[in-house]
Amino acid sequence: MSYNKRSIYKEQNIMNKMIVNVNNKAVKEVYKTQKMMVSFYLVVGILMLGGFIVSTILNTNWVRIISIVGIVAASVIIGFSLFILISLIMVTSSTKTVERRNEITFNLDHMFFETYDKEEKIEEAKIKYEELEKYVITKNYIYSVLKVGKGLIIFNRDDKLISLFNDKKIPRKKM
Repeated sequence: MSYNKRSIYKEQNIMNKMIVNVNNKAVKEVYKTQKMMVSFYLVVGILMLGGFIVSTILNTNWVRIISIVGIVAASVIIGFSLFILISLIMVTSSTKTVERRNEITFNLDHMFFETYDKEEKIEEAKIKYEELEKYVITKNYIYSVLKVGKGLIIFNRDDKLISLFNDKKIPRKKM
């Protein structure tokens, strides 16, 4: 008894179409974890800086030299953390007015996207499953990263979609 791929997917009842509303809530959810991690690094950097400044004042000679190197390292951590945090805040605040709708049609070897702003179609694209680098599952959404161009695709969270990505051997990244 042989099965072809079409009958297997038909038996698994893979969804054919999904409508995803892309708005500020979706964008905030994807960047929430990154903001928390960067904020943690910022606090650690500030604590390191304070500790190294205190040890520079209280100690002499070689401990002072190590402390000065630590001050520079902590300052770099703080600077990078602030830069990334500000960038994330700018990205999430610039999407407050975004209200788009993606209609995604799933096929055996690709997905077809149609993007609408209000009722006007502004973009359409055909994306093969091989073009997806990885996916991340959050509370309400599934985010997938494209290999080429490093774009981000937002899906509604759905168990059928997760099993489809697993069948296509797209790696899942844990958050």
